[in-house]
Amino acid sequence: MSQQSQEDGSTPPGGDAIDLSCLPRKGLVKKARRVLAAIAAGAQYMTFRGVRLKEDRTLIRIPLGPHWRLLFRDADGRLVPIVCMSHATYDHRRARR
Repeated sequence: MSQQSQEDGSTPPGGDAIDLSCLPRKGLVKKARRVLAAIAAGAQYMTFRGVRLKEDRTLIRIPLGPHWRLLFRDADGRLVPIVCMSHATYDHRRARR
C-alpha cells in the first residue's frame, strides 16, 4: 500500500490532507482524520503526544497507535501534514538520516 507524501500540495483521493490508504483499519483512519482536523483548527501537537524530531526540529511526528505515525512540517508556526506511515517505515527513514 502507498505511504505517499503530500508535500507537493496535491490532494490525495478521498479529500484528506494526506493519503491515509496505508492505514489498515477504519478506526485508525478516523483517528488520523480527527488529529488532522484538530491540528488544522489550531490544536497543539503535544495534545496528541506529538514530538519534534531531534534531527530536524521542523518535523513533528504524532503517533496514531503503536504501529502508525503522522508526520508534519512546521512551516512558520503552521503545521503542514506530510505523510502517514508505519512505525517500521518511520524508523527506517530516520535511520537513513
